[in-house]
Amino acid sequence: PLGLGGESYGNPDPSAGYTGTNVYGINLEGDYDPAVGGPYYLTAGPLDCRHFRTVRVSFMSWLNIDSSGYAQCRFEVSANGTDWTVLWDNTPDPITDSDWQRMEFDISEYAEDNPNVYLRWGYEIIDRAYPYSGWNIDDVQVWGTL
Repeated sequence: PLGLGGESYGNPDPSAGYTGTNVYGINLEGDYDPAVGGPYYLTAGPLDCRHFRTVRVSFMSWLNIDSSGYAQCRFEVSANGTDWTVLWDNTPDPITDSDWQRMEFDISEYAEDNPNVYLRWGYEIIDRAYPYSGWNIDDVQVWGTL
């Protein structure tokens, strides 16, 4: 990320990852396009969680997005890559992070002893959204107990 965007709304992207120099992001060179479109996804998987119990996922998030009536973002899990469950979505109010935030979820219901776990981060522009710097993701971790 280049630390750009956020000139009119919210805050800019980070200038580096939470650790290292790379992140996943909507637009690493500034604000997202406010034109109606999506949903667009970043998908991870299949992740092999066989033999694991009490499975959790965490990641670092730097999010700047309009209110959910105009722009939506969500974090989802799937036990098969087809059927998705929303674990988190943005609030009715804009979100304007200016630092990294840790997000953590218990995905045991979907991941325990499952060789085909999928995670995805999505965003969608619904209608008349203002341009914000978007969502940056770093340091995704999945773990469980044997």
